[in-house]
Amino acid sequence: MTSTVANSLSNPQPTSDAPALPITTASGTDVTTAHLTSGAAHTQSNSASTHTRLGLDGPGLADDASVLPVPSHVVLHHLSTSAIRNGVLAVGNTTRYRKKYLTTIYYKPT
Repeated sequence: MTSTVANSLSNPQPTSDAPALPITTASGTDVTTAHLTSGAAHTQSNSASTHTRLGLDGPGLADDASVLPVPSHVVLHHLSTSAIRNGVLAVGNTTRYRKKYLTTIYYKPT
């Protein structure tokens, strides 16, 4: 029995019967099918590799609203206000912490 286990460990067979894990963005966009079609082209060109390459080097997603642009250096640490609408005033501030940006918005009824 140990020789069978050792043989199976030394000659691993890729399992294509396993279902693919769903891949979603932070906004909830399902990109599983887009990843599988780009991954199929990658595995056909390099059939010797048994590992699937997962990464963010693929094409960008146009409908992914969770990825925001980097704020301009001009708006950092400056107070911004909005016009009073429906009796509510909004005041906001954008700060940077290391490589992350944080926008805090305060709402106040007028």
